[in-house]
This record gives sequence, structure tokens and C-alpha cells, in this order.
Amino acid sequence: MNRLTAVDIGKRFGRRFIFRHVHVEFAAGEVVAITGPNGSGKSTLLRILAGLLTPTEGHIDASWNGSESVDDLTRHVGFVAPYINVYDSFTAAENLAFLVRLRRLGGGDATIERALREVGLEAAANQEVGTYSSGMKQRLKLAMAVIHDPAVLMFDEPSSNLDAAGRRVVTELIEAHRERGRIVLVATNIDDEAAVCDRQVNVAEFVALIAR
Repeated sequence: MNRLTAVDIGKRFGRRFIFRHVHVEFAAGEVVAITGPNGSGKSTLLRILAGLLTPTEGHIDASWNGSESVDDLTRHVGFVAPYINVYDSFTAAENLAFLVRLRRLGGGDATIERALREVGLEAAANQEVGTYSSGMKQRLKLAMAVIHDPAVLMFDEPSSNLDAAGRRVVTELIEAHRERGRIVLVATNIDDEAAVCDRQVNVAEFVALIAR
């Protein structure tokens, strides 16, 4: 069973800790909201959990089907955020083909088509991404996150740049990955997004620990 644990995590920028003593476990099949006001460290904690940022204190434990290893954490994580880059001069299909080669995934065109279909971009697969709206680009980032069927799917501000139809795609992805027994983490300060989650981890609680 997949499991991800933050063990006494703290992060400091310069001389200031933004949070300390974060100890929380995430289990397969649950959807957890990472909440807190702007500037509380939601995105920072999510990036640490994804293996994209090194904590100042503590460490991440992970288990993939019973095998304990954090060495390949990023291989098991799908990460979605507004600040993820895409290649504007490539088509959506070409962006995903590059990722397929980088991750050494099998399936070829079928893998790419499945990911585009999941996010509703199949009709625009061969269109240059530079011509996309901000919402279409966000959908492409969703496809990039799920193309390798990750054990952990992480959303940083999932509804950013999305219209109502795009937000439904996010909800459907969350539900689909919950049903597959994946871990889903959602960093948000929007009540409606947090409400669809099984529980919440409020980063502000760990910010308060600094002052004690």
C-alpha cells in the first residue's frame, strides 16, 4: 500500500522559518487538503512532499506497495501548479511526447491520447500551445501530471486559470485517483475545493508552533 509521511518537517528561508514540526501521514485512497492563508507555506510544503524542495529540518518517508524508498519520489508523483512550464512552440501532443521519453514510459501515442482525453484536450492535441488560452494550458499541465499514472497526485491551486468546465475536470481526476487507491493532495485556500477532500491539514497550525 502506498504511503507518504512528513516527519518533523521544517523549512527556513534566510533566518526565518515559515513552518516547523510538520508531522503528518497520507495513506492510499485518501484526498487531503493542504490549507492555510496566503503566505502560510502551503505551496512550499507541497513541493517538499513532492521531492522538489529540500526541507531545512526533518525528512520524507515513502512506501510504494510495501517497498520503502524516497530515492525515486519524483517518479511516483504527479505535480500540477500554475507555475509549471510548458513548451509554447510545441503542440500539446509534442509536449507530452517529450515527457514520455523523459520518463521512459511505454504505450507511445496511446499513452499520450489517454492523458489528453482525461483532461478534454484531444481536439486540440496538434495545436501549438502558444495559441492556447490560460485554461487550456492548465489542462495540459494536468495531463502532464497524470500521464505516468502516479501513486501520488498533487495539486497546487488546482482551479487557477480554469473555468467551470476545467474545474469539473479537476474534480473528476481527483475522484478517479481516489478510486484507484492513489494519494491525492490539494493545496488550496478555497473552501469549495477543501470540502471535497477527506480531511484537511492546516499549515497555519505549524506556523503557530514557531512562536511557542
